[in-house]
Amino acid sequence: MNLKPQQVDLVIASGPVRDEFAQKVKELDRRLKMNGMNYQQWDTLTDHQHGIFIDNLFLDGECATSPEDYVRGAVSSCGCPDVVEDLHHHSPVLMREIEKQQEMLPDMTVKIGESLGFLNEFVDKQVTLIQEASKAVQEYEQRVLDSLEIAGIQGSMEVADADSNGPDGQFVIGDKPFWLEIKLNTRAQMGDGAVKYFPARSKGDRFFLAKPEKFDEDGWKVAKAALQTKEDDILAWVEALRDPARPASEKWVDNPEKTALGFQTTARRYQAAKESGLLNKASAGFGKLPTIKAPPSFINKMYGAKDIYYIQIGGKGLYYMAENPANLPVPQFTGEINVEMRPRASGKPKTKDAEGNTIYKYVASAVEGDDNVLYQGGTYSVVARFMSKDLAPSPYTLDDAQSIEAMLAAMNSQPEESEET
Repeated sequence: MNLKPQQVDLVIASGPVRDEFAQKVKELDRRLKMNGMNYQQWDTLTDHQHGIFIDNLFLDGECATSPEDYVRGAVSSCGCPDVVEDLHHHSPVLMREIEKQQEMLPDMTVKIGESLGFLNEFVDKQVTLIQEASKAVQEYEQRVLDSLEIAGIQGSMEVADADSNGPDGQFVIGDKPFWLEIKLNTRAQMGDGAVKYFPARSKGDRFFLAKPEKFDEDGWKVAKAALQTKEDDILAWVEALRDPARPASEKWVDNPEKTALGFQTTARRYQAAKESGLLNKASAGFGKLPTIKAPPSFINKMYGAKDIYYIQIGGKGLYYMAENPANLPVPQFTGEINVEMRPRASGKPKTKDAEGNTIYKYVASAVEGDDNVLYQGGTYSVVARFMSKDLAPSPYTLDDAQSIEAMLAAMNSQPEESEET
């Protein structure tokens, strides 16, 4: 996403963008406090911890540290279609500001004053649309929960939380509760996992899942085959990240017991490798790249591991996934799954100065005579995305109380109401 420095400054100074960032930090702090931490500790957490808590909020851990990093992280991203889609989904205010600046790019050097005035007018006009976009997912989830309540089968979850990492809802059948996943449409991300890579191994597999329990055997076979096809590009990526100033970036060289992914490097090497195009070459399965199709079991295992067996999809209805423990009269999910793979950066170490400003934490280089260096880390992510646009509709949907009541009647859980009252 190419913008000139003046344009980046305009986006950073935007009131709506700063408000959006503040709301995200509030949610991030809530998640952290639920796990005995808080946002003030963010700079002390590991890259892995960052990745867990930023889901559906930020592109990476660094973007969560300040409004400046929030904006610059999006602007300096690869601009790949899936990244842009993620930003539109969880950062609509930021993306609209960036896209507006992109439209003004040809006139930016000569019309800064005019652009500033136009931007102020634009912000006033777009607030309503931005709010609607940012709340779309949560509103749909709440619609489902409200329908469950009307039908008398709502479980313990009464208020929607679109940014939650857990189940989106719960319904009760025969006094037994069942967790529910809710998706706004059929173009949804369905969870991810991190990959380990052992380049120095001359025999056997070199790619492994960090958490094997998240994927079923058939799904992992598809992902691993794609990784093996991309191995030369992935190896070029981790080779480019080697920096003697940070010995951990080379720990895997000639050592078959050390993984090169997740990666550890310096910010300078990471940026150089990214700008050279190696990050994009090491990625697969999205944008104009060939799709990597996986079986539905690819996501069934992910959700089954969390005891989630039902999924409600906007415009399509209710389905069961790995199992149907409630014996609902709905079809099994059989949609098309695409696997998306790419390196994902985590945050660079930061701290606060006496005035509370965020500053980068440089450390002494391991190379004598070299300047202090800034560390950078990250993972290699394998993401499952639901791709089916022609998924056959379910006969029942949970976003309509009447449909729920019809489903219950079909199950003989309750008698159909007489037409005479």
